[in-house]
Amino acid sequence: MTEKKIAIGFYGITRSLNYTIDSIEKNIFNVLKENNFDYDIFVHTYNLDEYKNTRANEEYTKNIDNNQYKLLKAKYLKIDNQNEVKSMLNLESYRTKPDPWKTNYETVDFYILGKYSQYSLTKIIENSNNNYDYILFVRPDCLYLDRLDVSKFNLINDNTILIPSFGHQMNDRFAITNNKTYKIYGKIFEELLELSNKYELHSQTILGMILEKNNIENIKIKFNFARIRSDGKVAKRDINDLKKYNNILKQY
Repeated sequence: MTEKKIAIGFYGITRSLNYTIDSIEKNIFNVLKENNFDYDIFVHTYNLDEYKNTRANEEYTKNIDNNQYKLLKAKYLKIDNQNEVKSMLNLESYRTKPDPWKTNYETVDFYILGKYSQYSLTKIIENSNNNYDYILFVRPDCLYLDRLDVSKFNLINDNTILIPSFGHQMNDRFAITNNKTYKIYGKIFEELLELSNKYELHSQTILGMILEKNNIENIKIKFNFARIRSDGKVAKRDINDLKKYNNILKQY
């Protein structure tokens, strides 16, 4: 049987990778190795001059480790300066509609930057000219609590992707796609400005709209994870959603 080839794509800031890398290795990398999948690691991330996230209770700081991405040992890597990308994107132009999170658009800005990072990652995968059977979109700032269930990969096709079953109706923090659907899932950024003129930029809602427009179904799989803040603490909302993992989460 031909060995299946996988692209594991990480995007966004690596603010807490030193806390999450062990879970990534244990529950993603090692599982793929055990099941004889051949994989390449792709990373798009940002260099930060400063960081603050009011909604996550992360206070302003300039004390940032911009080298955590090295823990992923990426084969393909692109790093942009976040402030330069902010200026280039003209984030104010996305503010036609209200901020659904009521954070004076701070969370909307983070969402746009996250989607731009995901878009940049997708372009790197595309430009590698490698033919991957599956493409994983993975956030580096999450503690992965379950082993990746590779038996579900055979459910993926040109009209079906896998997403986590926890959270609200449409968990937009992780996905497994194929060589066709990754370009749709990964290039949502291309449509954000136009969508922002008609809709509030709520991440899960936008994902649902894009998938529906492209006739892509999602199958929800058991693959739980918690966001880890820059100080190593678990996001409070995730503690409530993942109570059965309390023995693990209370260590953070």
